[in-house]
This record gives sequence, C-alpha cells and structure tokens, in this order.
Amino acid sequence: MGLTKTLARTGAPFGIRVNCIAPGIIETDLLNKTHGIDGVAKIAEGVPLGIGQPRDIGLAVAFLAGEGGNYITGATIDINGGLYFR
Repeated sequence: MGLTKTLARTGAPFGIRVNCIAPGIIETDLLNKTHGIDGVAKIAEGVPLGIGQPRDIGLAVAFLAGEGGNYITGATIDINGGLYFR
C-alpha cells in the first residue's frame, strides 16, 4: 500500500493513476483444493457476505480502469465481504 501511494503521487502529474486492490477470501480452485468443501464452508461462516468470486475483483478493477476511476489514485480498495474494515 505504501508503494501504491508513492507511485500514485509521482505518477499523477503525468496522468498515471495507481491504486491497490486488497482481496479477501475468493473462491478459487486453489482455495477448494487446500481447504476442501467443508473447510471453505467453515471459512465462509466468518465472512459477513460469504466467500467472494473472482468476478467481484474483476468488476472493481474494471471500475478503476474505466471512467469511474478517473479521479481515484493512491486508494486501497478492500474487497473482502466485510471480513476486515479500515
């Protein structure tokens, strides 16, 4: 996150925006392989919105890369279903 802020500040005068995505627990093949179905279900119990999907991350990245993110730089976006709050 510190690198994001530094790059955002130095890149801004050149029209370069730099942001950070901080993903929470996302349903992937690796998560399922390492934790199994029961393990993933147990993890999901501790996440207010449940386990995230890869699409959740992609939509946030698309927003930042698109017109919606034109005036956003140096930000960290937490995509974690309410697991952590800043």
